[in-house]
Amino acid sequence: MNSINKVLFITVIFVSMLSQAIAIRLNIILIMAQLIKRGLGQQRIIKLNSVQPVMALLFSVLIITPVSAFQTSAEVIRTQLMNANSPQVLVVAHRAAWKQAPENSLLSIEHAIDIGVDIIEVDIRRTKDGEFVLMHDRSLNRTTNGKGKVADKTWAELQSLRLKNTDGSLSNEVIPHLRDALAQIKDKVLIDLDKAEPYFAEVLAVVRETGTERQVILKGKKGYSKAMVTLNKLGDFQGIYMPKFNFSDKTKKRKKAKKKAQYAEQDTMAPTMPPTMTALPKQPLISDIKRHNSDDWYAGIEGSVMAEIKFSTITQPQIQPEVFKAITSKYRLWVNTLKVSHSANFTDKRALKKPDAVWGELIKMGNSVIQTDEPRALLTYLRTMKYHD
Repeated sequence: MNSINKVLFITVIFVSMLSQAIAIRLNIILIMAQLIKRGLGQQRIIKLNSVQPVMALLFSVLIITPVSAFQTSAEVIRTQLMNANSPQVLVVAHRAAWKQAPENSLLSIEHAIDIGVDIIEVDIRRTKDGEFVLMHDRSLNRTTNGKGKVADKTWAELQSLRLKNTDGSLSNEVIPHLRDALAQIKDKVLIDLDKAEPYFAEVLAVVRETGTERQVILKGKKGYSKAMVTLNKLGDFQGIYMPKFNFSDKTKKRKKAKKKAQYAEQDTMAPTMPPTMTALPKQPLISDIKRHNSDDWYAGIEGSVMAEIKFSTITQPQIQPEVFKAITSKYRLWVNTLKVSHSANFTDKRALKKPDAVWGELIKMGNSVIQTDEPRALLTYLRTMKYHD
């Protein structure tokens, strides 16, 4: 095979890999095969004028090839996330695929990527010597064969430990460094770094070192504009910041505050005052009123891509159709269906039996990013319902 034939053959293969149109790829390969056969059969080099039509065809393929064909998987997901009006519902794997491997392990991240999730949520903790590792709990006791707090251990000390499987048995997986986790997801999926808010400056240094900033989601209780002031002081932030809004009724917190107020009031009253006179009327705390104010919600989410929400009941004013419609026309809403964190009674446990009543209902409400402990089942449901590729 002469040099021009080789160049043309390699060019066709390269372009065909980029093209998503199978028919176009086949046509190019057939044409190239004919040219190569002709060149070999006549034992002569293809003249320039015979190459020009082929090059024109290759150029046309490049023109019609979708932009997504030139993007990494992570960039495709990011583009979908940025489009609030996209019908695509995105799946977040909580602590990666922890039912197939130890939570927050590199193996669980690998499984989550293989399943096809869009976003992987991991938790980070800071070690005694300022390194960042993947770990949900402050303590090592539940998930490793070690004891004590992560903050009291050096990175070197943690490397000798092993992570536990879901059933409590010891695995061969070690505690991952944040750097290794970011390297594993690079160009593949987005990653949500939970518990990073106190360490944004240090965490971003690691993120930028690995070249994964555009794949990173940071979140916190601050509204978007306030948080971005902080983040942009650390350099032009290229990741995604997601404000969190909790509309849940804080019953325990309200009872505690009520009891404290009762005691304070009793201390200032005459000893003969009947105890029943010190009871407080049932009303929301000032913090709850502020949290439940729709105006604060609009202000807090403005400029962002999405917000994480949590609610107690479907009758709350913040999640009524007219409010959701205004929000979801511009922003995506992230909701959890986890055992440890969910809204109302929308849980994975119920969804496995009645997916329409849980995942389907949340989607109808306007939620388009779902964090789950059952990523495989959720993806199967979404693909069946045409909500996911």
